[in-house]
Amino acid sequence: MPGPVLKLVRARRYRPPSREWRRLTVSGWQHGPVPEPPDGLSDKSRTAWRLWFASWVAAHWWPGDVPGLNIVILTVERAHRSGATARDRREALAWMTSYGLTPKGRRKLRWLPPLTALQKPTDSEGA
Repeated sequence: MPGPVLKLVRARRYRPPSREWRRLTVSGWQHGPVPEPPDGLSDKSRTAWRLWFASWVAAHWWPGDVPGLNIVILTVERAHRSGATARDRREALAWMTSYGLTPKGRRKLRWLPPLTALQKPTDSEGA
């Protein structure tokens, strides 16, 4: 019986993602009016929805991300209700991280905030 395939013969099956940091020059949702949040949210969650779409992170999202963002806000809503379990909070954090809504998520996605008139890029920012 033959052994494992030698590394020299093995082929890479995927292309690794770009490791460059991305900095957009715009901020906020760029695709028309801000989508309406799902029904049944508390006032705090509705405020979070508006803040998310007004933040610079929203400039990285596409209209196709809105269904996933609905899941994010509903998961966050469930995690903030009384009786929420640690699992609910972990799930909400994982969803928020995957959409760049946490510092860890932004590092993982390599997103940088846009420069304001007072900021100057430095070598340590990766831009």
